Amino acid sequence: MSFKHIGVVKDGKEQAQDDKTKDWWGAMENYLLSEYNGITELKVGVEIVEEYESYFLEKFPKALDNVQALAEK
Repeated sequence: MSFKHIGVVKDGKEQAQDDKTKDWWGAMENYLLSEYNGITELKVGVEIVEEYESYFLEKFPKALDNVQALAEK
């Protein structure tokens, strides 16, 4: 599954384009599920703007832990 960033939605409403939105325009998130010997593996690839790198390095592992917990229920 892949997502291409084309804008920003805040509080359920599409926001007007600004310089921050333009920085993200076209960035991709790619998610690939594979099975090996009965074990499912999730690989994630994310294109990020450098100023948000520390945010993603902190938040993404926590989010993926939540995905794993839900999958193992």
